[in-house]
Amino acid sequence: MTAKSKPLVTGETHPLPFRELAPLAFERLCLWLVEREGYERAEALGQSGGEKGQDVLAWRGDRRFVFQCKRVRQFGAATGKKEIAKLRRELTSAEQPHELVFVVSAEASADARAAIRAEWGDEATCHFWAGVELDQRVKRHPEIVREFFQWPVETPPALRQLPSPPADFVGRKKDLVKLRRAIKKGGATICGLQGQGGVGKTALALVLAHELAPQFPDAQIFLDLRGVSEEGPLSTADAMAHAVRSFLPEAKLPEGNQLAAVYRDVLSGKRALLLMDNTSGAEQVAPLLPPAGCALLVTSRQKFTLPGLTVRDLELLPEKDACDLLRGISNRIGDRAGNIARLCGYLPFALRIAAGSLVERPDLSVEAYEKRLGGEKEKAAIGERVLGIGLSLLVDAFQKCFRHLAVFAGDFDAPAAAAVWGLGEDETDRTLGAFVRGSLLEGKDGRYKLHDLARAFAKSRLSEGERAQVELRHAGHYCGVLGEADRIYRQGNGHILAGLALFDRERHQIAVGQAWAAEKLKGRKEAARLVSRYPNAGAYVLHLRLP
Repeated sequence: MTAKSKPLVTGETHPLPFRELAPLAFERLCLWLVEREGYERAEALGQSGGEKGQDVLAWRGDRRFVFQCKRVRQFGAATGKKEIAKLRRELTSAEQPHELVFVVSAEASADARAAIRAEWGDEATCHFWAGVELDQRVKRHPEIVREFFQWPVETPPALRQLPSPPADFVGRKKDLVKLRRAIKKGGATICGLQGQGGVGKTALALVLAHELAPQFPDAQIFLDLRGVSEEGPLSTADAMAHAVRSFLPEAKLPEGNQLAAVYRDVLSGKRALLLMDNTSGAEQVAPLLPPAGCALLVTSRQKFTLPGLTVRDLELLPEKDACDLLRGISNRIGDRAGNIARLCGYLPFALRIAAGSLVERPDLSVEAYEKRLGGEKEKAAIGERVLGIGLSLLVDAFQKCFRHLAVFAGDFDAPAAAAVWGLGEDETDRTLGAFVRGSLLEGKDGRYKLHDLARAFAKSRLSEGERAQVELRHAGHYCGVLGEADRIYRQGNGHILAGLALFDRERHQIAVGQAWAAEKLKGRKEAARLVSRYPNAGAYVLHLRLP
């Protein structure tokens, strides 16, 4: 094709003039497009050169695709049904496609698409690259535009939405390996990155998304679903509308179930990656499941499950990775990195705050900042930046229960929480479950623990009256635990080890409870009574366990 024979494209925002192409040129364009969209063994079928267009046969894996290519002014249900009838006559049963794609220069209405799909039935999936969709798909391949038109059109930026991942990203190799495997399964894949605030879910999702981008050439769509936000979560309809308008910016969108149908239709037949960050839970994510060929990555502080969901619950960074992150941001941290990482609780968000503070304050020595970071005030301030909004969204009763957990210096069990809260077993279980699902509390095998920064933040929110109340309840409960360990021990034989094991498991909490009683001895009668009860309650186990 010579330059003179190419139709003129007047700008990137104008539609490509497919109607001005010669029939043979449009057919060749379709073949080029199929090849560049990642389909294999593409070949033309039937006769060419007329308005009826030429079909293209291609493969993706073991699935056979037939592309019905039509350069027409109008495309309706009757035309589509006629093409389906022709296809059934001309192809043997062995040649019937697994998926049928109409590549049409004209628009195809929703009604026409529904009627054509109904005519095609359940024989295979039916897709449409029609009108604006075909225009945008071609524009993603500048070499096609250069070959067939007079203006080099760039890839629409609206379909390349991924923010850059943090330049200082470190570690997470095992997490990436598992998530890559999930994507390779094929079909519509959902990968969920869950975990507490500040653990690095979004950073890991962006690293993975950029790595996967070549596998999803049609689009990489990013959206913050505001699962933890003062404004409230983004509605499912708004999330769908964002995805649809990324492809069809001028489309007038319907509401309700019709919008969901448009969302699925726009993504149908495409290789698109959707990264939905900061989701509020399963109810927000489930309707956004894309059709086969696409992938959906989600991040959330909430723990939830869905059919097909591959969950990766992110843990804190290992010490080596945490130190590498600190030194990568501020090289003057040097050999103090290990202690600073420990004070930050190996939480990536806190590590970045600490290292960033030293970059912003060259006048502040590393040793001086390390000392400040060891104080409760600095820890509480960082904890508030990590958890503040998420906690404020809880109802008052849950906020109160979370504050009261500050009394636990280490891990604890449900009965201990019930004693501190003054709640029954069922209500305690519901409250603990809500905190674990919301990644406000670590929970495994019946044991629970607050991150150090979360504990400092919760402690800073306790009033003097609340603190006195929960510390008394805590000390009283663990005096009872000590007595139970002693009672089991005194039964002898196999019970001896069981009693000692109970004491060893709760030893730290028992020590905190006794220390509180001793400190408050002169000021509170309840503390005085506990001080005398503690040594008697655990006489036998204490004899073996204390110097």
